[in-house]
Amino acid sequence: MEGNNETKLVISFYALAYIDILNQKEVLARIDKIPENEEEKQELIKNLKESLGVIDAFRSGFDKVFNHEMSRASFNSLNKISNLTEEKDNLLSRIRGTEIKQQLFSDSMIYYTSMASSPQFIPITGIHRLLYNIIIVLIATLPTGMVCRGGIEAGVAGEFFKGEIYGPALSQAYILESEKAKYPRIVIGEEICKYILSECQRKGNDLESKYRNWIAECCRKMICTDVDGVKILDYFGQTTREMISDTQKSIVDDKESIEKALEFAEKEWERFKSEGNEKLAQRYFMLRHYIRSRKKFWS
Repeated sequence: MEGNNETKLVISFYALAYIDILNQKEVLARIDKIPENEEEKQELIKNLKESLGVIDAFRSGFDKVFNHEMSRASFNSLNKISNLTEEKDNLLSRIRGTEIKQQLFSDSMIYYTSMASSPQFIPITGIHRLLYNIIIVLIATLPTGMVCRGGIEAGVAGEFFKGEIYGPALSQAYILESEKAKYPRIVIGEEICKYILSECQRKGNDLESKYRNWIAECCRKMICTDVDGVKILDYFGQTTREMISDTQKSIVDDKESIEKALEFAEKEWERFKSEGNEKLAQRYFMLRHYIRSRKKFWS
C-alpha cells in the first residue's frame, strides 16, 4: 500500500517477541516526589539506578547476543546436508541475510523478523535466531535475579513508522505476555507453532528444503508444553543444553546457570510465602518447578 507521500508500506507476516522486564513497578513506587534535600536526592538516584540498571543489563544482554554472528548450528547444518559448494554458498548468503529488528520502550522490548517470502533471506532462520537468542539471554540473566516475561507469535504487521512495528502480531504477542505468561516464562503462540510444524513437514530433496526441515526441527525442540498446557520456550531444556556452542560460553556459564537460577527461584518463593503474597508465591513456585524439572539435562 502507499501513503500520501507515495512511500510504499509493506504489510506481511512477522514473527514477533514481546518481552517485559518484571519487578520494576516495586522500585519505581519508591519514587513518589521530587527530592527536597540531599538525602532524598541520593535515595532517588539509588532507586533510579536500581531500575535503570536492570533495564540496561537486559538490553545490553540482548544486543550482545543478537549482534553476535549467526549461531554456528545454522552453518554446521549445511555441512550435514550437502557438500555442494556453490549451492551451499548461495544458501549461506540467504541465511546471513536474515534480520532481527528491535523496538524498545521503557521496560519492554520487541524483537521481530519478517516471514515474507524473499530471495534475500529464509524466514525460518529468523524464527530460529529469535528463539535461540532469547534463550541465551534468559539463561544468562535469570541466575542473577533479573526476570522477564514474554510472548512470541506470528501474525500480520507492518513497519508503518521507521523503526516501529505495528499490527495484530504485536497485539497477539502482548496478550500472550500479559494474560497467558503469568509467571517468568516466554509463551509461544499457536500461529508460530503451526508455521514451524509446516516447515518441519516441508517436502523436497533440494538443499534449501533440507535446511528448512532441519532448522525448523531445531525450533520445534526449543518449545515444550508446561504443566498448565501452555506452550513455552524451553530455555533450560535438553535441546538448549546440547545446542550451546563454544561461541556462547563467554555469555553463558552453562555449568552453574541452572543451579543459580533454581536458587533464585526458591529464594523468591520462600520470600513471597513469608510475606503472605499468594499470587507471587504461586508464580515463583511454578518457576521453581520448571527449573527443577530440567536439572537432569544439565547435571
